[in-house]
Amino acid sequence: MGEILTDAKEVFVPHVMDYYPWTNCSSVLAELSDNRSLSIFNDNEHLCFRNEQWIVPSVCRDIPGGPVQRYIHRADAYFKYVYALTVVGRTCGYGEPTVAIQLAPHVPWLQSVILNKRSSTSRDTSESVIIINPDLKRSDECSNGDSTMGICVPHELCLSTKERLRKGERVTICTEGSIVCCPWGDIAKNAGINPIRIELDSCEDHYLSIRRERYRGASQDESRYTNIPHLAEIGWPQNSGGINFECLGYLISSKIIVTSARCMETYPHKPTVARVGSVQASDASNYVLQPIRRVRVHEDYDPLTGVNNIALIALTAPIEINVFHFPGCLYQNDTHTPARLLAINENRGTTSVGKIAPAYVSDCKEHLTEPLAPGQMCLRKSSPEGAFIVNRPCLKTADPIIWENRTQVMDIFDSTYLVGMFSHGGCELNDVQIVTRISFYYDWIVLNAK
Repeated sequence: MGEILTDAKEVFVPHVMDYYPWTNCSSVLAELSDNRSLSIFNDNEHLCFRNEQWIVPSVCRDIPGGPVQRYIHRADAYFKYVYALTVVGRTCGYGEPTVAIQLAPHVPWLQSVILNKRSSTSRDTSESVIIINPDLKRSDECSNGDSTMGICVPHELCLSTKERLRKGERVTICTEGSIVCCPWGDIAKNAGINPIRIELDSCEDHYLSIRRERYRGASQDESRYTNIPHLAEIGWPQNSGGINFECLGYLISSKIIVTSARCMETYPHKPTVARVGSVQASDASNYVLQPIRRVRVHEDYDPLTGVNNIALIALTAPIEINVFHFPGCLYQNDTHTPARLLAINENRGTTSVGKIAPAYVSDCKEHLTEPLAPGQMCLRKSSPEGAFIVNRPCLKTADPIIWENRTQVMDIFDSTYLVGMFSHGGCELNDVQIVTRISFYYDWIVLNAK
């Protein structure tokens, strides 16, 4: 990265350079070093770059700390990688080399500064209380100490155990570690086989034939397949007789939609209808309008802080699954977030899909007055690459944050995963975006998607 000097202003411009061997570069270090000791430069930490072309002197100057970067093509996308930071140079690498310090040798130090290290002696304030009751055995009636009655069953048959542990609630062990006290309503039927979990876990394979068919159709006539098949618009009836579609949801099964709890607060009354596959649809026949049977808002949702900002919508009947409207997948990895994320926003008939990137928690804390709650993650809007790119619109509650699994296997065509939903945050480019992390609520979704 260099700075071009003009009569009007200074402009930051990236330049295309070639790697310059250190043996050749070291011969001119004395001229470039600006009276620094040459001993600080070595080929283990530094590199040189150069372009054989010369330019008029003083037209371009190197910026100390300017990134040396390149794009790498992976998974059908281009990712920007920073290799080094400019240390010293005079011509942006034109004609004579510029020296940069490599980042790779300093990764351990960077990680020690950027990444938080959790103390081994620290105790999570939400750590669960586990009670072992030796007097209880399988099939005995029991209680977890919260006035709800249940029965002792194998832990794999209790749908709420993981959620209770995650929330720091009491869990009672019945004699053996594999038998737990489970509230009556949370006991799985059919010998522990949960059809909703099976459907969600097998999403990528389950709808493979639909994605193939859609891909073939779009190859012949792309104009028919402009809609986003997993998205739903949530609608409220109005006194005028019409319906206002105010926020988005994400279809995860033939009759279940994930959205935000804050979306459900748009009007005092509940929404009554969902329009699935309508976003960017080229024809009304490409989407379906389905009545809503039930809305389930997370029981611990806090409207003031946005904690647990998630809700489920159950339709009155399963929708027809076809190439224009079919479920997307849920991202389940609770420790890693994909680097290539897309935020989808729909406003007054205009749909925008923009890049958004995960942010380190340490960076996020600098912009927050309250710490991130469990189930939240911090994202940042990607900076425009060009000066003439207009900033994207503000995100709205429940706007989906997705990841496209662009596998190298030709049989799979871009299965889409819901990673998060926008909860709250500012509109400016540098404002942090607080997002509800779907993987954190996966068990809650399975338990309540009935």
